[in-house]
Amino acid sequence: MENMSLMPVELHQKLTDGEGGSYYAWNDVVFPFLGAGQVSGGKLIMKPRGFVVPHYSNCSKIGYVIQGM
Repeated sequence: MENMSLMPVELHQKLTDGEGGSYYAWNDVVFPFLGAGQVSGGKLIMKPRGFVVPHYSNCSKIGYVIQGM
């Protein structure tokens, strides 16, 4: 098993950018341990008064708010 660093890592890839905000993701090409663990990570940054369209996903997700009003 390779060593995993717990240091913060810059987000690798901006997947979408719009009026309401941006979505970034880490990918398993740059971070192979994500693929090995069959997990991924992302960050949604919403602008003030931004809106995100609801969507369907065929996998489990966990989300939490880091900062907001």
